[in-house]
Amino acid sequence: MPGTQWTWSSPLPGFAFSESAQTPIGPRAMAGRIDTLVTEVLGYNSYRAHGGDWGGYIASRLGYEHPRCVAVDLTVSLRNSGLRTGVVDPGVGEISPEDRAKTIEAQGALQRSFAYFQQQGYRPTTIGYFSDSPVGAAQWIIDKHYLWSDRRIRSFEQIFSMDQLLTEVMLYVATDSFATGLWVCEGAYEEDGNTLPQGARVERPTGFSAFPDPLVAPPTRAELQKVYDVVQYAQFDSGGHFPFYETPSALLQGIGEFLQVATGQTR
Repeated sequence: MPGTQWTWSSPLPGFAFSESAQTPIGPRAMAGRIDTLVTEVLGYNSYRAHGGDWGGYIASRLGYEHPRCVAVDLTVSLRNSGLRTGVVDPGVGEISPEDRAKTIEAQGALQRSFAYFQQQGYRPTTIGYFSDSPVGAAQWIIDKHYLWSDRRIRSFEQIFSMDQLLTEVMLYVATDSFATGLWVCEGAYEEDGNTLPQGARVERPTGFSAFPDPLVAPPTRAELQKVYDVVQYAQFDSGGHFPFYETPSALLQGIGEFLQVATGQTR
């Protein structure tokens, strides 16, 4: 029966086993669809959201714009400085000289690491033709898993099995969703979905699990507190960008700790 707590996981529009995207759709619009599905279609009065990667952006938007999302748990967060992912523009937003210098340094790394994102965001159809080549799709997808994994202690082959990697690739190739899965990047640019408005805060109780992500270093609790109402912050020694693959037990630990805290604050 509909109630106040609910757990749900689903592919996003344009991705495998979900609706076919007709046009680019970003995380903000996806959040709106998810909220409508949970509250109006399924009839739940309130819910809590967890997300990493794009899911972190979507969960943040749910907590910021949709009142019936009563708490959010993240491994990836949004900024509100006005800076777009992969675009060097350190003059946007009111930030301290120290934060500005840190942002410039971070954006330099992002500019190198996010060249793929700019291609997917501005010219996704070009890459989308990899859908005709399973080998091309595999190199594009597996390359990201390699670069974003925490390989300081374990090798890539120890982190991911061949079956896991082939499954990831086939989820795009077999469902013909490689091209439409790229559209989230273009949609994010169109709706400015990579950031919150300048000065905005997510006022829902927020939990964060900080894993050593080679892609983007996780924010400190103090940095996160500028944008979110942080009620729980867990820091882990390993995990990478996809902790549900690399360290699933640690990820579940972080979610569990968040639920214990958030449940008491959102009843």
